[in-house]
Amino acid sequence: MIHKQLSPYPGHVRVVFELPSCLWADRIYLVGDFNHWNERSTPMCQDRDGVWRATLDLPTGSHAQFRYMIDGQWKSDYHADGFAQGSFGADNSVVHAILPLAVVEETSPLVQDTLPVRQTMLQSEFRVKLPAYDVREAYRKRMPIIQRAA
Repeated sequence: MIHKQLSPYPGHVRVVFELPSCLWADRIYLVGDFNHWNERSTPMCQDRDGVWRATLDLPTGSHAQFRYMIDGQWKSDYHADGFAQGSFGADNSVVHAILPLAVVEETSPLVQDTLPVRQTMLQSEFRVKLPAYDVREAYRKRMPIIQRAA
């Protein structure tokens, strides 16, 4: 799967490449135009959830051809934005660095003005105020009153 979101770098789109956790592999690399088809420069990391991920910041409006190198074997991503004929005859996957409309709408100035501002809460606000508890009082309530004969 490929996810696109705003990049912290102006004029770029953050593209997250994901492969499922059920994929058994020792090493997976993301290889493409963005790293000059270097087979070792962009390794994918397996997160705690088992999903393999690599993140790139691509210039907005650009497109890049890519493939995965999974334990020495070339694989295409069939969830990509498109395909292009590679120089070696195989179909390369293509990703377009364009944000989906939903992401663009979320980040428009009109929407940002209406979103609530996130405020940090002090630790003291999380504390629940309990009534004072006296151990001796609880003990007295449980013990029967023994009256002494005078």
